[in-house]
Amino acid sequence: MKFDDVYFEQKIFELLPDLKERLAVAVSGGSDSLCLTLMLHEFCQKQGIELKAVTVDHKIRKESSKEAKSVHSFLKKQGIKHEILVNKEKIGDTKIEEKAREIRYQLLTDYCQKNNIQTLFVAHQQEDQIETFLSRLARGSGIEGLSAMREKVYRNGILLVRPFLEISKKEVEKYLLQKGVDWVHDPMNEDEVYERVKWRKFLPVLEEKGLSLKSMFSSTKRLTRASQALFWYQESFIKEAVSFYPDGYALVDKEKYYLLPDEIKIRVMEALLKRIGQSEKMISLELLERSFLGEIKKMSLASCLIIPHKRGIFISKEPRKMPAPMKVKKGKIVEWGCFKIYSELNGIIQAKAPLKRKKNIPYLVQQSFVFFEPEKELENIVQIEYKETSDYHIFIKMIKKS
Repeated sequence: MKFDDVYFEQKIFELLPDLKERLAVAVSGGSDSLCLTLMLHEFCQKQGIELKAVTVDHKIRKESSKEAKSVHSFLKKQGIKHEILVNKEKIGDTKIEEKAREIRYQLLTDYCQKNNIQTLFVAHQQEDQIETFLSRLARGSGIEGLSAMREKVYRNGILLVRPFLEISKKEVEKYLLQKGVDWVHDPMNEDEVYERVKWRKFLPVLEEKGLSLKSMFSSTKRLTRASQALFWYQESFIKEAVSFYPDGYALVDKEKYYLLPDEIKIRVMEALLKRIGQSEKMISLELLERSFLGEIKKMSLASCLIIPHKRGIFISKEPRKMPAPMKVKKGKIVEWGCFKIYSELNGIIQAKAPLKRKKNIPYLVQQSFVFFEPEKELENIVQIEYKETSDYHIFIKMIKKS
């Protein structure tokens, strides 16, 4: 395989058969992102597609603003539209890499949403794959964590595309040198305070011992295949043995669940906790193993309640993690937690057990039910009608009984 403009064009058509009219690319000025930006620019010119290059100035180093302006000047000469997004948040002195990454993606995806851009290109390449693999291996990650980065993934509603994942840094730099293009040399890439730098400098030692980059990269791809297969079994079980109720809870068939292989048990529960809890916090693999391998006991985890019951395993949002009470106006659609609510009456929506308890549902689960209190006392009882939507959000219509 020769890494050139022809290869790149074929790769883009493979990843994006339905091309959009507008694309964005994240560019730091380093060799990887600069190479991607130049290749994309040439591709977009041929296809009549508008391209926006975007640089995030993290303000971590004093030189960052100057470097961002230098990138802007270079890209302007190339005829590439470019914008600089300046970080205004304090990153602090701990977990710098993690915080900077979150801020970068938030700024980039916000920019795309505001500018009606659905696809953002990023320049992760083969060595980035390996560094991520080693970092996660050191933390004891499972199959999901050790899998390769995906070439296409959604983040904050924006499609991230990584066309360089099978390309080495040497190939990228060779391409730029042939074009006579220099790039920004970030001193952070040499500072061993950052975890990625430590692994990057350790790679030659591993190669000397016989653990090649090629073999590690192959392993990440094979683990990805295994992860995809496990995901299929996980979703098949959820479809077959988990019932979702409009009150916002799920009920797992206990007998079928206990027959599952351990890996699928963990994955099913992790998926349900994310779906019901709506929390973005990662759940450690160790905690999942401790909680769900063996007999499940009543517990609180990831903003959810897990309650074994004769009917099955109930999973609901913790009542104290439900949104605060909120006023709803007649004829308006509002979002309240994971619920979409339409009301034909003015009133207040809150999490509260119904006045008449439901049979065979734990009372703790019922405490997270949606409760509507009309603004004015009504003679007629307020009836709540539920409709499920495809993403498990609930549409609630409240009407007066005739």
